[in-house]
Amino acid sequence: MKSISDKALFIVIEGIDGSGKSTQMNLLNERFQNMARAVHTTHEPTDSETGRFIRNILRNETALGQESLAALFLADRLEHITNPECGILARIGQGETVISDRYYFSNLAFQSEYVPMDWLMSINSLCKEMLIADFTFYLNIDPAICYQRIIDRNESLEMYETPGKLERTHQAFLYAFEKYSIKENIHIINADRAKESIHEEIWAIINGGRN
Repeated sequence: MKSISDKALFIVIEGIDGSGKSTQMNLLNERFQNMARAVHTTHEPTDSETGRFIRNILRNETALGQESLAALFLADRLEHITNPECGILARIGQGETVISDRYYFSNLAFQSEYVPMDWLMSINSLCKEMLIADFTFYLNIDPAICYQRIIDRNESLEMYETPGKLERTHQAFLYAFEKYSIKENIHIINADRAKESIHEEIWAIINGGRN
């Protein structure tokens, strides 16, 4: 692998809700900025019209079947990758490192309780052909801790934010990583510790073991 000093990267942070993805993305963003590197942070669902519609569904404001929801996630992701002005491929082509909160493994983990995981991987195969992350980091932490963090936010719970669903999604992530790891660069990170310690481990992996 090239040094991080001369390659625009695509980095994905995965995890169940409450695992600390946003925190780690922000710390990475700051680290790259301190190196005077062009960097862009993003997330799925996106802020596109499709992404906003998905968020309405997740907030239980709109009803939709799980198969259709899985297809909406795919549509949002394809636009996220290919938009000629602000898509991930366009940004990487311009030399920007892109850090995303979620990518297609989230689709597999969250929806596989309702539709077959093989089908989910099949419909996401085009995304994998177009763009595989240089690094995928999964923040591995007890779902019970995540649920308490979600409760502590004092916000309305979304569709998948129940103790049982968080546990099942966590297990589905681990299964998806094992089953679909071909050509992937996946790192499972112990996220039950200080955010700075988590960040330093992630940074060392990105930097080829160099801090």
